[in-house]
Amino acid sequence: MISPSPSKKTILIFSCFYDPLIGGAERYVKEITERLKDKYKFLILTSWFSRKLPRRENKDGIEILRLGFGFKFDKYLYPILAPLKSFSIKKDLIHAVLESYAALALFFYRLFDKKTPTLLTLQSEKVRMPKFLFKKIHQAPDKIQAISTALAKRAKAFGAKDVFVIPNGVDLDVFNNLNFVKKEKHRIICVARLDKVKGVKYLIDAMPKILEKFSDAKLVLIGDGSEKKNLKSQALNLKIDKVVEFKGALPYEKIPEELIKSEVFVLPSISEGMGIAIVEAQAAGIPVIGTNVGGIPDLIEDGKTGILVEPKNSEEIAKAVIKILSNPEFAEKLVENAKRNLKKYHWREIALKIKEIYEQLIKNSERVKILIATGIFPPDIGGPATYSEKLAQEFKKRGIDIEVVCYSDVKEYGDYDFPVFRIWRKHPRGIRHFLYFLKLLKIGKKTHLIYAQDLISAGIPALLVSKFLKKKLIVKIVGDYAWETGQRKSKVKENLEDFQNKKYNFWIEFIRSFQKIVAKKADKIIVPSQYLKKIVLLWGVREEKITVIYNAVEKTFDMPISKKEAKKKINVEGDIILSIGRLTPWKGFSALIEIMPDLLKENPKFRLVIVGEGQEEKNLKSQISNLKIENEVKLVGKIFHKEIPLYFKASDIFVLNSEYEGLSHVVLEAMQFEIPIIASNRGGNPELIQDDFNGILIEYNNKEQIKNAILKLWRDKNLQQKFIQNSKEKLKEFSWENLVEKTFKTLQSI
Repeated sequence: MISPSPSKKTILIFSCFYDPLIGGAERYVKEITERLKDKYKFLILTSWFSRKLPRRENKDGIEILRLGFGFKFDKYLYPILAPLKSFSIKKDLIHAVLESYAALALFFYRLFDKKTPTLLTLQSEKVRMPKFLFKKIHQAPDKIQAISTALAKRAKAFGAKDVFVIPNGVDLDVFNNLNFVKKEKHRIICVARLDKVKGVKYLIDAMPKILEKFSDAKLVLIGDGSEKKNLKSQALNLKIDKVVEFKGALPYEKIPEELIKSEVFVLPSISEGMGIAIVEAQAAGIPVIGTNVGGIPDLIEDGKTGILVEPKNSEEIAKAVIKILSNPEFAEKLVENAKRNLKKYHWREIALKIKEIYEQLIKNSERVKILIATGIFPPDIGGPATYSEKLAQEFKKRGIDIEVVCYSDVKEYGDYDFPVFRIWRKHPRGIRHFLYFLKLLKIGKKTHLIYAQDLISAGIPALLVSKFLKKKLIVKIVGDYAWETGQRKSKVKENLEDFQNKKYNFWIEFIRSFQKIVAKKADKIIVPSQYLKKIVLLWGVREEKITVIYNAVEKTFDMPISKKEAKKKINVEGDIILSIGRLTPWKGFSALIEIMPDLLKENPKFRLVIVGEGQEEKNLKSQISNLKIENEVKLVGKIFHKEIPLYFKASDIFVLNSEYEGLSHVVLEAMQFEIPIIASNRGGNPELIQDDFNGILIEYNNKEQIKNAILKLWRDKNLQQKFIQNSKEKLKEFSWENLVEKTFKTLQSI
């Protein structure tokens, strides 16, 4: 394992070509690393294209590690060798330079490591690569730096999300120290590789036209490449070989002097990522001509800081050169205008901008990242949906990166400042769970831990993903899904406590075994009540893994209207008895409906309002019809959670006749909206309601007790106020501040 300096963050640079091969991209690496080496430790992974070079060396404080076998073909191995070597290097960030071999190396690395922050710098307008692969390399990094707006636009077209433009630079100080160099009259210069893509042949074709106007004109070409022989033949055929000088590839430090000697700079590229030679020419104080391609228009404002011509157009090049040489005042104006923009191209300024990006990426990578896997999420109603939404929002405020995956009946809902991925609930069973698993798997690669909000629909996929990705898993248990399934299918008659000690049919036992596996394999269990802790302990889960964190509630909707106005809005007049929950057998709605005729005899103004949907809806409607109380009982059905406060505001008494509750969120909400409460003495309800202190506890489905409790509250206004005032004090134990703090500490503990 290669270990970096402990005092500095380590930046790993992917650059297939480097010292002594220094082109535009390599110059970028050299300038950035040299200017930031006091802040960061840099290790450059490059190709070992010659055995004359050392495999590893330190140049001016920059570590260079060459990969391969010491031959030219090592560049083809680089996309594999670089990521393989990277796994044995401790690093804080990977920066790949150039969208070819280095970008491929980064793409392959990201297949196995999504945690390490990554940056890709785009430098080339044209790269030979299959389109599908080119698209992949643009989508792999966390951020992309393009050296021109053209490259940035291309990156976004290929699906890159976080793209910004920072151009290549120039060391302006070098040019400022060469004032003594004298210009040579009518000297035209081009600094470029002698490749077809640079379009030098069109500049040579323009020379005869230029020579007609200025017979002493001279063209100086600095650079080398595969087209050198063809270009020399071209000049010979045009009989201008004596005025076209091929200087070859010069050391970088020699180029400024060559530029300053000249009167015009021309870059006739057919394709160009940026064209840094144009900025160097502008820094040298000579007017520039460039083609209207790639990133060149970023550098030249036509007619103000230079002249733009169409590519492959010798005639336009000739006219532009003649215009500049013929008009010294125009040429000077171009130079002056260009110099005003040069500061932003100073390597010092560019290095500072890259430093900011490094700091941002590293800081983001050190942030805690949590994936919340939940079965329901707003607009679904219910405790788990409300809890998941609020917890995500509170964690985000604390600087934790949150992503949510849920099942949903809607494609989009809410304007959250964290991503919410919704799996279409109408997909067939099995398919939607598989899609949910795939989404967790994809997102989970970048997270530190997974927080599942139930044991089955979210818990099973979350467990598989946590084991596959070796992530920590926390599961919140708010109930026994096996028992609930048995209740829905009428296969289980026992209460939750008795259910734990009996055996049932294959399907119920199958679910029971899976929820126990998830609970036992999770790194931590959170339950909302002491009651549920006792249930989970019966599953064989170790007590030290279980943490009790009470649910919380706060009034997130302002209701500045009166109770009377609220009643009008929900279109229910009278003394409203409210109950909220899924329409399942154990929620006890049938008993509330059954006692309504007796209650109406005592008070004809009583109205029962039930909010929720579920399998019992048809049976409850039939019961209401049989009792002929359609005008006195209203089944609201499913509503958005944001609408629920209106029903609380309109109501006079809240009743929760449930056979089982982990810790009821709707009871807490009823307290918040100052409604006197009647609740069954099951599950976690006694942890919320103290009988005759802040509410009335009744036996589940004991119709006589429920009826008497409702009448007692209705007749005794002082008792109502007593319960409301005491509930306010009780609510202090269930603040979101306490819940978030305890949950955060639990997450930190693993």
